[in-house]
Amino acid sequence: MALKSYLIDDNLLRMYMSPKHEVKKDGKTVMYRLIQGDSELELKKQPENAETRTIYFGQKIFTTDDVTEQQFIESKPYYGTKIKHYDPLAETTKRVAEKKKTVNLLKEVIGFDDDKIRTVGYRLFGRTALEYIKEGNLNGLHDELIDYAGENPEVMQLKIDDKENADALYAAFLVASGVLEVSIDDRHVVWGDNQSRVYSVPNGTSALDGLVEYFKTAEGREVKKEASLRVEKKAGENASKKVEVDEDDSEYAAETPARRGRPASNK
Repeated sequence: MALKSYLIDDNLLRMYMSPKHEVKKDGKTVMYRLIQGDSELELKKQPENAETRTIYFGQKIFTTDDVTEQQFIESKPYYGTKIKHYDPLAETTKRVAEKKKTVNLLKEVIGFDDDKIRTVGYRLFGRTALEYIKEGNLNGLHDELIDYAGENPEVMQLKIDDKENADALYAAFLVASGVLEVSIDDRHVVWGDNQSRVYSVPNGTSALDGLVEYFKTAEGREVKKEASLRVEKKAGENASKKVEVDEDDSEYAAETPARRGRPASNK
């Protein structure tokens, strides 16, 4: 006799299973009843004086090697929903696979560059992420993203991988990088450099979702092109500033004589 395990729904825990239920068999409705000392389940084929027996679900996992009990459980109308077959090996394999996916996701999130931190941060946390960015605290935002990925791996995976979210991620990038800005009441989107209005967000729509829909219009597509140009310009300006800083550092290093040995004594 093969041992079988079943995963029991919380609503059935610490309850007795009804010893009778109807079953569709060969196109007809028959009554099944679980009885003492007999493997026959059809009520009309059972002895008239047969005593019913019950099954008690005291734990989340119910295990039995009784073939009749197994057949009775698996003939229940809610088998597959409230009661499911439980395979410990398959469940363990599944959990290990899920943990591996989470570890790989965490590695990816840990490796985010600054732009990705800003973009995904705003996509997930909205104005809270903008506060981190405004304060220059990307490490704090990165820490929040890592925690979120560990606690909500499936949601995080969708946010960074789903191709349908590509437009939302780009819109988030434009806001998080400062090319576009969202008003404090989330009702208006403006250019980050001159504060001129770009788009008014419809009532009942988030600024990000509204911006994604706006980019699908003819006017929105032009704004998106202009925003892309401003991203390139901003990237070029940042690169130039970095070169200037590096050159300044080089000049300072050249002007500062290297110290050799200890300073001469005044004695």
